Amino acid sequence: MKKLSLVFLVCIAYGSLIYGFTDSYAQLQDVDSEYKSESSVIYKYDRIDEVKKQCASVLSSATELKPEDNKIYNIKDELNVRYGDWFQDIGEAPIMPFDDREIPTNLSQSPLNIASFWVTDIDRAHRSKKYVSVSGDLLMGITLEMSYADEKSLGGSPQFQIWPSHTELSVVFQGIYTESKKNGGERVLCLLGTAMLPSRDSDSGNPWEWVKGSNPNYYQPPLLQDDQILLVLRSPMTFTLTNRVIRGEMSSLNLKSNSKYFDKVHILSQFGRSTHYEFGSEKIVSKACDPYPYQDSFIKSGIDIYKGIGFCEVLEQITREGDFTVVPNWKCNSTDAFCSKLGPFGSNKVINGTDGGFKDVKIVMQNVKCEQTQGRGNASSAKVAAVFRVATPSENQYSSIWRSGVGNMTVASEGLWKSSSGQLCMVGCLGLADAEGSTCDSRICLYIPLSFSIKQRSIIVGSFSSIKSNPSYSPLSIEKLVQPTELWNYFRTSYVHYSYSKIDAAAVVLENMKPSVSAL
Repeated sequence: MKKLSLVFLVCIAYGSLIYGFTDSYAQLQDVDSEYKSESSVIYKYDRIDEVKKQCASVLSSATELKPEDNKIYNIKDELNVRYGDWFQDIGEAPIMPFDDREIPTNLSQSPLNIASFWVTDIDRAHRSKKYVSVSGDLLMGITLEMSYADEKSLGGSPQFQIWPSHTELSVVFQGIYTESKKNGGERVLCLLGTAMLPSRDSDSGNPWEWVKGSNPNYYQPPLLQDDQILLVLRSPMTFTLTNRVIRGEMSSLNLKSNSKYFDKVHILSQFGRSTHYEFGSEKIVSKACDPYPYQDSFIKSGIDIYKGIGFCEVLEQITREGDFTVVPNWKCNSTDAFCSKLGPFGSNKVINGTDGGFKDVKIVMQNVKCEQTQGRGNASSAKVAAVFRVATPSENQYSSIWRSGVGNMTVASEGLWKSSSGQLCMVGCLGLADAEGSTCDSRICLYIPLSFSIKQRSIIVGSFSSIKSNPSYSPLSIEKLVQPTELWNYFRTSYVHYSYSKIDAAAVVLENMKPSVSAL
């Protein structure tokens, strides 16, 4: 039996090695393909005089860039927006149409305004003491799905596409990167763009008659080439709990009377995985986690909790893929509005339609930043930051993991984990938090159980609760169920154990199933 087990483990290890090699080779091929694709694009910087004129206000507040500072060239990884949100000022000049005639009336999902932006080139040859020339692409749209909004090279060719339930517009930019001391330190992109804008009809009350007609021409829509588009993208120099949002503003430089003019567009996005995060919001965190640990029902349950030195590694593995299931609070005996509210998050007709059961509503934990330090003996602690995002049943569950927009369905958090208790206690800030943390009024507690049973099958459990004196919602419980085969990937040790709590009951059932002597 031992020999068979050994052979089995060797086969698994060999298979993992082959899989890892194949996966790495595929990634190398993807990188090589992407490099070849990007290297074939020639980026032009022939509008520098226009850029300096339109970006005069940005340049006036720009500080000098240090020649030896290589962080400038990290903006291709750090100043990107992936699946961010966009919205437009209410006016008479919308930027794009949307054909919703084929959307079923009973569909609970609403179209999403999704935007992705990425820096495509940094030109070392065109720079001054205050700026470096850069190129970038913007892809924005209105859609029921988000697969289009991924990073890809536009090859310098702006496009517009439309079909039922989906519209997308791409804009190619060239401009400058600067840094400023405003707002505590900012990194700023100021760019001029070129696009093929969909033509609006003269009737402002019905600007998209060519879409609403009986025979819309999706393949040859009326387009207007426009190169008078200004995009200013601002990012914090250092990301913190209350200063973690990339903000963009895209405007038309044409007169309002021009058919190419559009009302101002705003872009909002959380920072990406590769961006540096600075912990230091202890004052705000203490509102939720002082004294530590918070005495909730789970910490009093007696379930064995992970307290090891590899907490950050385990947490990042657990949260890298998948999402949390929301546990209904059927024991709540207050009003429907209080019991059926999804914790600190906002609501919509999909969530309201679950009537407090939250069926198929998921919560994704994104952008996990974890720094663990070792104390004396076996004691250790960790600082953790993350974003919690609601994914409704109508959303694509995979794509929702990559959403980076900011709103009432997102809670940014920061907190502390200690090996003494195994509790990760965090403060949560809804939506766009200000410097004072006025929206930071939630407490989030998370645990990684090591004890499993017929009732406890979660690899991570937690809750959201209000720290207000007059809370507006009942504590919200969340969990991530685990498959037995996943435990080895997370812990790689013998820490995990299973509690056979129903053995006696099963024995009684088995005893009752035995035929009696009189029946033989």
